[in-house]
Amino acid sequence: MSSLENRRDGQGYRSPHLTEAVEFARFMGVIFMGAGVVVCLMPRMVMPRVDTQLVMAGAAALLITPGVLYVVAGVFLGRRHYWAWMTVTITTYILVGSVCGLLGWRLYSALADTGSVAGGPGEMIGMSMLGTGCGLTGLVVILHHLRKAGPEVREAEQVAREGFEVLAPVPVEAVETNENPRSK
Repeated sequence: MSSLENRRDGQGYRSPHLTEAVEFARFMGVIFMGAGVVVCLMPRMVMPRVDTQLVMAGAAALLITPGVLYVVAGVFLGRRHYWAWMTVTITTYILVGSVCGLLGWRLYSALADTGSVAGGPGEMIGMSMLGTGCGLTGLVVILHHLRKAGPEVREAEQVAREGFEVLAPVPVEAVETNENPRSK
């Protein structure tokens, strides 16, 4: 008998890695949604130009969307749904790639403009790279816990079988004795 049977509702024991993956996914979702709201409201306070507002609204949408995905999938990941595990994993890989690209671009632009990352205007770029690096660290932690919790989620999906059970069209004894059960 499986260790996860009768726990489809998400109650009961969760491995520490699944618990951490759920908590980090929800936390990063709230962070992304909060950053999206701040970015959405910032142009109204700082720059009233329409084109800047459109760019910032697009950036806000790109922050809010993964935030909502993380929060919703985090709820269902706690209930051990495989699709939620896949959603969080794919979203995290996309965000890790995006953040690495952003870090590389910021580092390249800092070195091209000033010749160093620290000092003068490069110091502000260094601070933004530090914040982006912290976000990248959070995403990598989510990936680590998701990788460790994957077998538990897959087992829960197999135990919770819903739908039709596949029945053998021919009895097993008839196959073993090479009889044709349909000719009788």
